[in-house]
Amino acid sequence: MSKVCVVGHITSESIVVGGHRSDPTVGGTGFFSSFAYRKLGLDTTLVTKVAENDWADLLTKLEHAGVKIRCLPSAETLQFENIYPSSDPNLRLQNISGFADPLTTDDLVDVIADVFHLGPLAAGDIEPALFAELATRGAVALDVQGLLRLRQPGQVVLQMASTIRNLVQHARILKADTEEARLLTGCNATRDALIELQSWGPSEILITDGSRGSNICSPEGIWEIPPYPPTDVVDPTGCGDTYLAGYVTARLKGLSPYQSAHIGALAASHKLEYTGPLQASFDELSEKIALEAEAVDPVTADLH
Repeated sequence: MSKVCVVGHITSESIVVGGHRSDPTVGGTGFFSSFAYRKLGLDTTLVTKVAENDWADLLTKLEHAGVKIRCLPSAETLQFENIYPSSDPNLRLQNISGFADPLTTDDLVDVIADVFHLGPLAAGDIEPALFAELATRGAVALDVQGLLRLRQPGQVVLQMASTIRNLVQHARILKADTEEARLLTGCNATRDALIELQSWGPSEILITDGSRGSNICSPEGIWEIPPYPPTDVVDPTGCGDTYLAGYVTARLKGLSPYQSAHIGALAASHKLEYTGPLQASFDELSEKIALEAEAVDPVTADLH
C-alpha cells in the first residue's frame, strides 16, 4: 500500500522558452507529481501507459527516485509541446499529439492508497468509471486541467462539457487555475468560483493564478495565498502538478488546508527555479512557512 497513487500519463515533450527549444524530455502529471511526492517523503505508486519503446527513456528517473511504477503498454505515448513566448511563466501555448490509451478500472483493480491523485492531460485520459471507483477506496485529489482539453491533435483547445461536473463530484480535493475555474463555472470572481465548485462535491478547492498567488476554499473558510517569488524564473512546466503534490502531502502530514496551501505554493515556486521536477524536501519547505502558517491558522486535520 502507498500513501499516494498518481494516476496519469507520462509524456514525451519539448519546452520552448523565449524561442529556445529543449531536447525531448520526460513530463506530464505522472512524472512531475510522482517525483514531487517522493521528494517530499511519501511512499508513491504511479499508474500510467506509455508506448513500450519509450519505457526506458521516460521511466528511468522515476525508478531511481523510488517510485513504484505500474506502466502498461499503449499504442502511442502522449506528446506535448509547451511554448512560453516570453519569460513570463503565466503565458503558455500548448500543442498535443500522440494520445496514449486511457487508464481504466481494470488497470487499478488491486491498487491501494490513502490518496489517489488523478491528473488527466486530455479528455478521455481516464475512464469515467474510475473516478467513482477510486472515491470509494480513498480520497481523490483531481487536477481538472485535462478534462477541459479536447482530445484532438494540434493546439490545445479548452472546452467545458456537462460530463465534467459528474466527474468532479467524486473528488475531495480539486485544483484548477483561474482560466479553468472560469470555464468550469462561468464565474469571473475567484471567490464565486470557489463556492460554486465546492457545491459540486469537493470539500477543498484550490485555484492557482501563477505569479499572482492562489486561493483556497475548505469547510474552515476561504483564504488568499500570496505568491512566493522565486529567485529566478527558469521553467514553469510542472508547477501546477507540484503545487497539488505539496498540498496533498501537507494534508496527509496533518496540516490544515491553509497551511497546506502555503506548502503547495512554496513547492511550486521552488520548482520554477530550475528545469525538471521538485528538488526540495518537505522539511526545507515547511521551515520557511511554519511560523507564518501557525500564527494564522492552528487548525489541523488529516485525510484518513
